[in-house]
Amino acid sequence: MENNQPALQQLLQKLRNNTASAEELALLQQWLGREAIEDELKQLWDFVPQQQPFFSEVASERMLGHILENEPAAIMPARRRSRGYRVIAVAAAVVVIATGWWLVSLKQDKPVSSAPVASTPVTSAVIPPGGNKATLTLADGNTIILDSSNYKTLSHYGAVTVVQQAGALAYQNHQRGADSVLEAYNTLSTPRAGQYKLVLADGSKVWLNAASTLRYPITFTGAERKVILTGEAYFEIAPNARQPFVVATENTQVRVLGTAFNVMAYTDEKNIQTTLVSGKVEVQTDNKPARMLEPGQQAQVIRASNTIEVHSADMEEALAWKNGLFYFNNADIRYVLRQVARWYDIDVEYAGTLPDRRFGGKIARNSSLNDIIRILELSHIHCKTENHKLIVMP
Repeated sequence: MENNQPALQQLLQKLRNNTASAEELALLQQWLGREAIEDELKQLWDFVPQQQPFFSEVASERMLGHILENEPAAIMPARRRSRGYRVIAVAAAVVVIATGWWLVSLKQDKPVSSAPVASTPVTSAVIPPGGNKATLTLADGNTIILDSSNYKTLSHYGAVTVVQQAGALAYQNHQRGADSVLEAYNTLSTPRAGQYKLVLADGSKVWLNAASTLRYPITFTGAERKVILTGEAYFEIAPNARQPFVVATENTQVRVLGTAFNVMAYTDEKNIQTTLVSGKVEVQTDNKPARMLEPGQQAQVIRASNTIEVHSADMEEALAWKNGLFYFNNADIRYVLRQVARWYDIDVEYAGTLPDRRFGGKIARNSSLNDIIRILELSHIHCKTENHKLIVMP
C-alpha cells in the first residue's frame, strides 16, 4: 500500500475533480479488489484536497459515503451482500462518482454482473458534450453564427449596438428609455448541443438551453416587453413596473415585473413548466384564469388538458441545466435520453421494450456521451452508437 500511496492519492484527487480517465478508473478498481480497503480509502480521501468547486464539502463527504457505504439498491439487491459483492458495488460506485453521476435505478430487478464495469465496450468515437454556440437571425433575414469568441461588434440599430463577447450576445442601448429604433425583431436559436447567453436591450438576461429559440424586439417600445420562446430558457428580468415582461410559448404566457425564473417549453415534452426563483410571475394558458406563483413553486401547463397545476418545485432539478448539470428525480429513461439527445446532438432509437424503471441522479454536462452510456449500463440499460445515433436495447 505504501509504495502505491502517492499514485493513489493523485488518482483520488482526479476522482474528486471529475477528471479521472477510464484507465485510471480501472487501476482504482484493481485496488478496490483488495481486502481491508475501507480504512485506507478513508485516510487517503481525507488527505486529498478538494480543488474544484463542483462539489461542496458536504457533497464531497456524501461522495465518499456512496463509495464506502453504498450497499445500494442502485447497484445490487439488498440480499446477498457478501464481501465479494460489496467490492463489486464499491467499484461500480467509484465509476459512478468519478464520471460525475449519481444515477440510480429506483426499481432494480437483478444484480449487476461481476465483470469490471469500466471495461464495458461503448463506442470507438467519443461524442463530446455541447457548448456555447447559436445562430442569430437579424431583422433583415441575414444570419450570424455565434460561438465563444472574444468581443466583436455584430450590428447597429440606431442607438443599439449588438455585440458578441465570450459566449454571450448583448444589445447595448445607448439611449435607454427612448424609442431609438423602429420595432424590429431578432431571433436567437441554439442547435442541439448548443447553449447561449443573451442580454436584452433593457438589461434583462436570458440563458438559452439546447435546441431552443427566442424571438425578441431589438428594443422594447410598447406597453409590454414580450418575447417568444420555444425550448427552454432561464430569465433574470430587469424591473420595470410600467412595462411588464411577458414570455409567450405555444399556448402559455408568463407575465412578470422583475424576477428570476425558468421556462421549459420543448414541444416533445408533455408539459410546459415555469419555475420561479425570486419575485412573482403569473402563468396563463389561453383565456383561462391566470395562476400566480411564489418563489419555489412550479406551474405545469398540461398540454393534453390545457390546464395548469401548481406545486412546490425541485429547484435543483429545474435549474440544473443552467448550473452545468443534468439532474433527474424519478424520471423515466425516455425523459432522461431526450435531455441527453439535445445536449449531445444525437438521435435516440429504441430496439425492443424497455423495463418500467425510474431514475434519479445527476451528472456534469461536460461529461462525454461515453460516460453516460457506461452509467446506463450499470442500471441494465444497454446502448450502442452508430452514425450519431444512440440505440437503446433492453
